[in-house]
Amino acid sequence: MALQAGLTEECKWGVPCFTFTNRNVVMLFVFKESCGLSFFRGEELQDPANRLETAGPNTRSGRLFRVT
Repeated sequence: MALQAGLTEECKWGVPCFTFTNRNVVMLFVFKESCGLSFFRGEELQDPANRLETAGPNTRSGRLFRVT
């Protein structure tokens, strides 16, 4: 879906990262008990179902969509 949306796939930090005009947009992540998408500017996304979470206590704009 990311490629169909016009994003470019690159490998950064050892994981797939999708960019638009050389700016990071979203990357895939895999943890021990979950996986999902990490949005670099996730605070700008509408989230009426409240599914996005902050990556950590000092995170300003990044948001995670986690699947377990």
